[in-house]
Order: sequence, then structure tokens, then C-alpha cells
Amino acid sequence: MNHPTRTICDSCNVRLPGPSGRSSQYSVPNNKSKSIISESNFPLLTRTQMILLKKSDNDYITVKKMFYSEIPRGVIKGIIRLDMPSKLIKLHEKYKNKVAKLAGKNVDDVTYSMFHGTTTSTGCDPDRFLERNYPLSEKSFCKKGCGMCGIIQNGNRKKFSKHNKKMWFANSALISRDYTDGNHHTKVMFVVDIVAQEHNYILVVNKNKATLPRFMILFDS
Repeated sequence: MNHPTRTICDSCNVRLPGPSGRSSQYSVPNNKSKSIISESNFPLLTRTQMILLKKSDNDYITVKKMFYSEIPRGVIKGIIRLDMPSKLIKLHEKYKNKVAKLAGKNVDDVTYSMFHGTTTSTGCDPDRFLERNYPLSEKSFCKKGCGMCGIIQNGNRKKFSKHNKKMWFANSALISRDYTDGNHHTKVMFVVDIVAQEHNYILVVNKNKATLPRFMILFDS
């Protein structure tokens, strides 16, 4: 089990792609209240960027160890880093700073890496994203707006929740696997940054801005 505020996974003994590394990507050093999202030195993203990671990439290795520590017989087909639209990042960072201030904690101590399994529509094949340099446009996603396509484009949104507009995230990849397509040859799971004052092995949130997808795992179990 992982300690609430540690960035080391106790079960696989690796450093999580945790809040300390990620928050520095979006925040000005030594000034946690200011985001650089709107600054000229940060690329303004209007659409999610998807980067298929190489197996030698540090993020790939870390996410793989997190996943295999609980699903050792699963077969990872690919891990994709998600650079979400700037407006979503900005809202998430602002909310993170607010929660940290109210809790009297550092932003790293209110940010947790959690898993979120989801489904795809019939005919929406996740394997297309395994093509390196796959061209992204509105036509890249299914018209039905399945769980995978919706999260990639817009992040986690409570209005699509089946739990009274509450979104569930698990510390365990094994638990999250139960929410993926049981009959689909390729299953989809996200690693999501969740902002919460206290850690739990299941985190339930009702604010979109409390979530920020960071990686998408495509696998077969």
C-alpha cells in the first residue's frame, strides 16, 4: 500500500510519476500561486496532445511498474502521455493551490496518482492510438463520445458519471480493471492526478477541476 503523501510506490518500490514532478511542469518555481499556463513560454494547447511513449522512457517504466505490481499477467500494448488542453490544466492548478492553502499543505501533498478504468463504444478501436504520429483531429474520436474518447478530449466530467455526478478513482489498477471493457481485446485505463485534502484508496470527487488525466494505458489482460 502507498503512504498518502509519498511518491514512492511501496508495492513496486519505484518513484511514482507523482505530484512533485508534475506540478513543476505547470507552476512557477517558488511561487505556487501562479501558473505559467498563460505565459508565452508555455505552449497554449487548445486540443489534447497524445505522445506514445517509448519503452525506454522514464515515464513508461514508472507507469508500467505501477500497473504490473497489481496486474502482473496483463500485457501492456502502449502507454500514452496526455498533455491536456491549457484551460483544463489552468483550472486544475488553480484548484490545487486553493485546496493546499485551505489544508495548510504543500500542493504535492494534496495531489495523488490514481487509476481510472473506462470503456469504448462498439467500433471504436483504441489500437489506432498505438500508431506513432497518429494524426489527431475531431475525426480521430468516435461520434458517440465513449469513455475513452471523452476523457482524452475533455478530461473526466461528472455529468457523464453513473454515480450521481460523482467520479470514482482507485489507488489500485486491479480495482480499476473491473471498470474496463470485459469483452474488448484492448482495455483502457487512465492514470489521473486527483486533488483531495486527504488520501484514500478510493477517492470520490464531484468537481471536474479536481482531476487531470496524465497517462492512458492500453492493455490486454
